[in-house]
Amino acid sequence: MPSPYDAREALVLNKTEETATNWSSPLPPALRPWIRMAIQRRAVAPPKLYRIFPNMNCEIFINCGEHFANARCGEPLYPLPLASVFGPKTRSYDHATGARSDWFLLQLTPLGVRDLLGCPLAALVDADHDLTAVAPGAAVLAERIAGASQFATRLRIVEAWAMARLDGAAIGSRHSALSRVHAVMLNRPRTSVGAIAAQLGIGARQLRTIMRDEFRISPKALLGHARFEHAWATLFHTGSISQASALFADQAHLTRAFRRYAHLTPNQYRRLKTSGDAIRNGVDRGLAERMGIALY
Repeated sequence: MPSPYDAREALVLNKTEETATNWSSPLPPALRPWIRMAIQRRAVAPPKLYRIFPNMNCEIFINCGEHFANARCGEPLYPLPLASVFGPKTRSYDHATGARSDWFLLQLTPLGVRDLLGCPLAALVDADHDLTAVAPGAAVLAERIAGASQFATRLRIVEAWAMARLDGAAIGSRHSALSRVHAVMLNRPRTSVGAIAAQLGIGARQLRTIMRDEFRISPKALLGHARFEHAWATLFHTGSISQASALFADQAHLTRAFRRYAHLTPNQYRRLKTSGDAIRNGVDRGLAERMGIALY
């Protein structure tokens, strides 16, 4: 019987940018409470330096090319090991690629961090880690992914690893909330904390406790990040500052959010995108410099 991944080898993105090829795919429904998405990119292009916006994702990054990063913009860049865990970032950071970009990435949910890596998301905030230091048993996963050439093969490797790790995982009220809280809050950034808690079937106090213990960030702060993510995504797709400010009191509040999280204004972000900057969740620092846009 054909694997469900076989048809995904050139799926979803399959776009070219210079000489790049991208793939992305969700994992099977049984694994989605733990793993949101798998993404892969291969490219041969001139080296680039990117400023990446804050985000609340936790990602396993398998480096098969030439990649460098820091945990906070302005800090020195360091070469990435074979396998890293990128923790959620409450501030902008930098990522650089060499002439050969080749990586595979897994986006984990907070529940995935807890059950697959064995630690709370709070332990990883605003930092990057060697995967083998966080989860020593995952070293074999990184080596097998790096040794596989096809995206579909890599997905099958991830599925087998995750299912083995989750065998017998405990399920309780906190785990049930963790499996949904991240998606609910990011998808409903205008919703009150009380309404979100009610939707999750827990009390507002319990939600705040979970956020403190598992996220190291308050519900209000996470909703602020969610509103900013909605704003830059809307601006990227529509080019409309008016539409991007829909979740803010006015455009002045949108501008303050962009300055706080991205270190540039909405108009500067739009100018970069209309001038060939293809990255959505950040900016091409080289292009910004050529256009005279200072990323303070």
